[in-house]
Amino acid sequence: NVTGYTVNDGNGGANYAVSVVADTSGVIDPLAVTLTGSRTYDGTASVAGGVLSASNLILGDSLTITGSGVLASKNVGGEAITDFTGLSLSNANYTLTGASGAVTIGQATLTLTAATNTKTYDATTSAAALPTVGGLQTGDTVTGLVETYANANAGTGKTLNVTGYTVNDGNGGANYAV
Repeated sequence: NVTGYTVNDGNGGANYAVSVVADTSGVIDPLAVTLTGSRTYDGTASVAGGVLSASNLILGDSLTITGSGVLASKNVGGEAITDFTGLSLSNANYTLTGASGAVTIGQATLTLTAATNTKTYDATTSAAALPTVGGLQTGDTVTGLVETYANANAGTGKTLNVTGYTVNDGNGGANYAV
């Protein structure tokens, strides 16, 4: 629409019969969003829309992000969103076409707990029991679990420690805080 005009004809515009014609071919393209978020390592390269927020919304606007996207990697650190097709937005003024984004993945907690063990004195710290594993994410494993006594002396109330393990998470164990 044409608005805010003044006709300067020396007669306050009275020399003209002004006709304003609207043009209906205008286009306002939606703004591509920039998505950010953070989550704890879960063994997958996906990110749920509820974890994400848009950092470039126009003041006063809001939107809800649903579905899930795909990250460049499942590993701890900053991971780019590489596939937005599973995500959707609730506000038509914004689009995922041309969108960018990254998610910070934090370490998951992995707990290795020494198990109760009883043995007859043999001058070694070896224990037959195996530690239990808690917090391991789908697809990951812990191998080489070893448990030992703090010392080889006979007694009660002996401390058992986890002394050997390998976290197999495709990232040298770095996806976990053990």
